[in-house]
Amino acid sequence: MRAITILVFLSTLVASGAQGEQSSQSVFQLLEGAWQSNGPAFGQTAHSTMQWQPTLDGRYFRVNYNIAFGAEDAPTSSFTGVGYYRMDSDAETINGFWADNTGDLHPIEASVSADRILSTWGEQGKKLGQTEYRVLDGGDVEVTDWIWRDGEFRQFNQNSFKKADK
Repeated sequence: MRAITILVFLSTLVASGAQGEQSSQSVFQLLEGAWQSNGPAFGQTAHSTMQWQPTLDGRYFRVNYNIAFGAEDAPTSSFTGVGYYRMDSDAETINGFWADNTGDLHPIEASVSADRILSTWGEQGKKLGQTEYRVLDGGDVEVTDWIWRDGEFRQFNQNSFKKADK
């Protein structure tokens, strides 16, 4: 009887440890891979893609982001950017930078939780904004952008992405 009690106890410990590891999975691991969206961007018809991957020996996580405006088979213009997030172990706030084809180069300070990254990019007194990458319950990702105007953050874009290989 005692052996059965010990076995049940050990099984419970192993199961709870596995659940703990799963629930603490990094939001970056959830975002890793290719994503796409066929929804409006900046008020225009668009096809958007993003690719998340570890880089530079795992010290950073990189996002490549692209919006092709117009029909998917005949885009009229595009927006392309890349962000780097420094992977500091167990940090809830991380730093990085963003650069894009408009010529912008912004520092990033991001707060990270189990299901989202909230990036504040730019500088107070200059161009300042926020982008939230939120993993939804079904596994899709919602990306929302805000810009600082007249003393508050104002939303200027929102898009839902699905894994590209689904």
